[in-house]
Amino acid sequence: MKQSSKPPTPIYQLALRYTAVLLLASIGLKAIVDVDKNWDVWSYHMPFAGLLWGMSSPETILFDTDIQVRFEGFAIFGEFLQGFFWFITGRFESGNLVGFLSLVLYLYFLKTRFNVPIYLSAIALLAVPLVQMHAVSSYVDLPSSLAVAVTIMMTYRLYARPDEFGRHDLYLLFLGSACAANMRLKLIPIIFIILCFAVPKLILHHYRDRKPEAGDKYVNFLKLSVLCAALAIVFATPIKNTLINGNPVYPVKIQIGSITLNHYESMSKSPQIPGQNTPRPVFWLYSIFEFLPMSLFFRDWVINAWWVWAGTRFGGYFGAYVLFQLIFFVGLVRHIKSRETKIISVIFITMTLVTSIMPASEFLRYYMYWMIVLISINLYLVCHLSTQSSLPKFLSPQSMSLAACVALLIVITFTKAAYVSPRFYSLEDFSQRMVRPELLSSIQKGEGGCVSRRQIPYFYLYSSALNPQLKYQVSYCGRF
Repeated sequence: MKQSSKPPTPIYQLALRYTAVLLLASIGLKAIVDVDKNWDVWSYHMPFAGLLWGMSSPETILFDTDIQVRFEGFAIFGEFLQGFFWFITGRFESGNLVGFLSLVLYLYFLKTRFNVPIYLSAIALLAVPLVQMHAVSSYVDLPSSLAVAVTIMMTYRLYARPDEFGRHDLYLLFLGSACAANMRLKLIPIIFIILCFAVPKLILHHYRDRKPEAGDKYVNFLKLSVLCAALAIVFATPIKNTLINGNPVYPVKIQIGSITLNHYESMSKSPQIPGQNTPRPVFWLYSIFEFLPMSLFFRDWVINAWWVWAGTRFGGYFGAYVLFQLIFFVGLVRHIKSRETKIISVIFITMTLVTSIMPASEFLRYYMYWMIVLISINLYLVCHLSTQSSLPKFLSPQSMSLAACVALLIVITFTKAAYVSPRFYSLEDFSQRMVRPELLSSIQKGEGGCVSRRQIPYFYLYSSALNPQLKYQVSYCGRF
């Protein structure tokens, strides 16, 4: 008997697959060959990476106090990974691979755990300007937010399908938690809240319908010890900071009533919209919808908009795309009546409320996980649960892919494809442009290892880590 052949793949799916492959290949190449010129990369991300992997040492680079206390207190697992790629490749530019590879791994995670096609998730996520920008940078915002997204999605899976939640799911839950909490101090409260929901559910699920057996006390003690060890790894950074500095998020200021913990710097205050005393959640809404300077569309998307005027700190999700994803989510939840959609709605609402009140919540690159989870939820619902219900045509994978492609095209157009196509702008090219040869020469001759603060944040260009001909110490001096 002749077996029935597999139906041909629709043309639109083939087009999406080729688009996703070309897009990821181009972004991956850019991450490998183009140096990241952004402020924080040179101020502390890559200098920290160099220190952690021996490309620099305290004898060859002297931070000022502001940066030194960050090295002592910040969560630096992201910089550890950046240093690893720099060490094994010998290329400074390889620090970008942490962001790019974290995105690729997340696409694979959605495919294996939630059966979402990689081509669809790639296009949908890369249509978010901040995701596109950070996938080719040496910042740690994207990998840390993707780790939070993994933790949230696995917590959802734990509640929605506890009987299918296996050992590998448990590993992913704690791996995501550990990576996020040890990459960014701001994400520690988020991870703590998530685990407050996940850990009790894990314990209850373990003991449900189990009959006591001989030796259970020893086994339970062993499992409890493993759980405590896992939580200690997750919260290694705040535990270290508490033991050494008496503040879990040192060097950032924490005040509880009249008690102020040991700190070095204060949390930056959110700027106010002119003429309004804006609560933080409202300010966050202004930011995700990009109401300033124009409604739903802020085409001057930048990777690190840290300026004085409120409007320049706004946006990065593409407000119109956010609105589409929210409408799509509400439509799916209304039409798919199931226990899973109820759970996912509670999780999303909780995530939204918590995110909106976080410090500097309007600075969206810190909390990209919100948009990533919203898109991931929609992808899962429309690709999987939609088969269980009769949905309108506008709530379909085709509609989702069409909207994502339009948003992606708009973002690429208005950013002039700056983040999806390689420029072949290497560290050597950047050094030739930024380094003052006479200053570098005088430093190497031992006439002084002092770089004026006017060179901020690029004093690392003068360090022996990037100029290995001689070993010398370089530091800042003077005033701005």
